[in-house]
This record gives sequence, C-alpha cells and structure tokens, in this order.
Amino acid sequence: MRNRTVEQHEVEPPAQALIEILYRHLDAHRELAETIEDKERALRVLDLDGVDAILERERAIINRIAALDSERLVATERIGELIEHDRPALMRVSAIVPYVTRDTGLALVEVRDELRAAAERIDRALERNRTLACATLDHIHIFLALPKGAGAQAGWPVGAAAAETAAPGPRV
Repeated sequence: MRNRTVEQHEVEPPAQALIEILYRHLDAHRELAETIEDKERALRVLDLDGVDAILERERAIINRIAALDSERLVATERIGELIEHDRPALMRVSAIVPYVTRDTGLALVEVRDELRAAAERIDRALERNRTLACATLDHIHIFLALPKGAGAQAGWPVGAAAAETAAPGPRV
C-alpha cells in the first residue's frame, strides 16, 4: 500500500544508496560464481591444493557478501520506515518502485534481475560441484574397497602408473 504522505525526494537518496549496495552485492556474487566454477575445475582434476586455496577465496567472498547484506538491510529498513512498510526487512524492490523516479525504479529492477541471474548461476555451479564431489567420493570408496590386485584384473594401471591416477592418500 502506498503511503501518500512520503515525498519522492525523501525516498530517492536512500534508494540510490541501495542501488549502489546492490551493485556491490552483484559484483561479489559474480565473483563467488567464478570461484565456485574454479573449484569445479580443480575438483575435476583432483587438485586438492587448488581446492584449498579456492575455499579460502570462497570464505572471504562470503564474508564480504554478509557485510554487504548488513548494509542492504540498513538501507532497506530506512526506505521501509519512510514508506511505512509493514516489514521493511522483507520488503521487495517492487514495494520501493512507486516511491522513486522512473530511472531509479528501472535501476532497482535491473540490479534485482541481475542478482537473480547471479544467484541462479551460483545454484547451478553448486549443484554441479555437489554431483562431482559425490561421484568422486563414490569412485574413491569403490577404489579403496577393492581387494589388492583387483584393479589390475579390471585392466587398471599398476605400479607407478596407478600411483599417478589414484586418488590422493591421507587427505581423503
């Protein structure tokens, strides 16, 4: 419901601040998606040192996203107070648009849509990583459960060649 007492000029500055925060959020989410995709590539070649480094990057990005989300929440609550929204913390972009200029409204919708696309990219990459990690663990469990010499009977490499293709030892 639109609050008729609030003026557009009151909502415009905090809405512009929100847009800036959301674009920083978007940059962080895109960086997270790239990092998750890097992790997928490292998992495919069993580069465990690479995965460890990527996990560190991932944690740093997630911490940055959490800080940005705190900023987003403050900006959203400020706008919510101005427009007298019932639940400012849960307010959607569509609730803000009627109170801002057309350009600001379009910018809010654009960044929202780009954030949704980035979230979908992250979800897809996480699902691929989950599937890849499960398949890798299944392979390792099967490999470790085979009786001694069974790999050679199945035509798998033995000796030094097997060591090059086998899963890593104690880190598993």
